Amino acid sequence: MGNLRWYKRDPDAALGGMMGLTLEERGAYNTVLDLIYSHDDQLADDDRFIAGWCQCDIRSWRRIKCALIAKKKLTTSDGLLRNIRATSEILQGLRRIDQARAAGSVGGRKSAGVAKNNSDLAQASAQADAKAENKRPLNTPTPTPTPTLIDLPSEGNARTKGPSDAKPKRRRTTLTDEWRPTESGRAYAADRGLDPDEEAAAFRDWHIGKQTLWADWDRAWQGWCRRSSERPRPFTNGAGRGGKGGDGIIASANRVLAMLERDESV
Repeated sequence: MGNLRWYKRDPDAALGGMMGLTLEERGAYNTVLDLIYSHDDQLADDDRFIAGWCQCDIRSWRRIKCALIAKKKLTTSDGLLRNIRATSEILQGLRRIDQARAAGSVGGRKSAGVAKNNSDLAQASAQADAKAENKRPLNTPTPTPTPTLIDLPSEGNARTKGPSDAKPKRRRTTLTDEWRPTESGRAYAADRGLDPDEEAAAFRDWHIGKQTLWADWDRAWQGWCRRSSERPRPFTNGAGRGGKGGDGIIASANRVLAMLERDESV
C-alpha cells in the first residue's frame, strides 16, 4: 500500500458527482476510489484484482468500468486506473508528507547535537572535579561553605505580587475545520508568493491530522507561510518525491493531469 493514510471527502461534491450513477456503479466507484488513494495513484488496471475487491465476477466489473469511463468518472493511462480529482489530491497529500518528513529530520539532527553537547559538558565537569579531588592533601577535611547573609527588604519596601503582575497564560487548543486565516494572515501569505486558500487547506489538513496543540494559531500560520515560501516545491519542473515510485510516479501523474485538464473533476 501507499503512504497516504486518509484523504478529504466533500460529501456534497461526492453526492452531486455520483447523481447519474446506478447503485451498482456507485458501490464499485467508491471501492475503486479507495484503492486509488491507497495505492498513491498507482492502481494497476487489473480487472481480476479490482473485481475481487468489488466482490463480483470479471465480466460484471468490465461492464461497470466501461460505464464509469464513459461517464468520465475513471480514466486509463499507462496501464493504470485513475480519477482526475484523486490524482490532484494525492499529489498535494504526498507533498505535505515530504514536507513533514523534512521538518522532522531537521529537528532530530538538532536534538542529537544538543544531547551531545550536554554530554560533553557533563564529562568535562566530572574530570575537573576528579582532578581537584586528587590535588587535595590526605586527611584534609572538606571545607564547609560559609553561609552568606542576604539583606531582606523591610516591610515598608516589601511588595506582594498581585493579580496584575501575573501574565495570563493562553490555553493551547487543536485546530478545527472552521479555521480560516484573518485578512492580515492572507496578506502575509500573499506577500510571500503563496496562494492563501491552498496553503490554508494544507495547514488545516496537517494540524488536524496530527492533532497538534497551539496557543496562538495566527502565529503558527505565519511560521507555516515562512517555511512554505522558503522550501522548494518538490512537484514542479518534473521533480519527483523520494521513496518508492520516485520520479516515475510524479512524472506519470503530471502527464495525466496535463492530458485531462480540460475534463471536469469529480
